[in-house]
Amino acid sequence: RVPLPPAVAPASPVAVLRFALPKSTMATLSVHSADGRVVRTLLNGSLEAGEHDCRWDGRDDVGGLVAPGDYCLQLEAGGSPLTSRRVVVR
Repeated sequence: RVPLPPAVAPASPVAVLRFALPKSTMATLSVHSADGRVVRTLLNGSLEAGEHDCRWDGRDDVGGLVAPGDYCLQLEAGGSPLTSRRVVVR
């Protein structure tokens, strides 16, 4: 797997998350607030092997902008979770 990229740049309202899977598998990519709440589920389903891009626009599951602060993106695929910290600056 390719690690998720570093923090969201303040000038960019969209984070592009790139990762690679060695084989087809079920995958979940979710955004968690600093207190551990899931604020957005970006993907939840079966993915083919290979490289993937997923975009996060800084919004929660109901479409509202998340508050500025620290967020953790967690990819669970093939039994090995991968996390990456993001900072939202407005």
